[in-house]
Amino acid sequence: MSRNKIYKTRTWKRLRQKVLDMDKGLCQRCFGNYHNIDKKRITKATVVHHHFEVSQYPEYKYQIYVNLNGKKQRNLYSLCFACHEIVHNHRQPKKEEKWDDERWD
Repeated sequence: MSRNKIYKTRTWKRLRQKVLDMDKGLCQRCFGNYHNIDKKRITKATVVHHHFEVSQYPEYKYQIYVNLNGKKQRNLYSLCFACHEIVHNHRQPKKEEKWDDERWD
């Protein structure tokens, strides 16, 4: 299964909504809960991000939390579009751009 096909599945759509609800629809990077960014800005989340990328860790694609070396770590985070672009080292989005999908192609 290509990495983009998972974002079309019913399983992903339900899990995505669960993560957004869990994070109260807020970008966790802007709020300071991802990558230890010292921000505390309230921004609406539009993307659910895999901390452990699907291409490298396909076994974690539907897991909010994973256990690594006996330590529970979060895998899925709610992010705004701008933070998702930054985390993936893509270009900074233009202000007027909006992208509510996890697909990168």
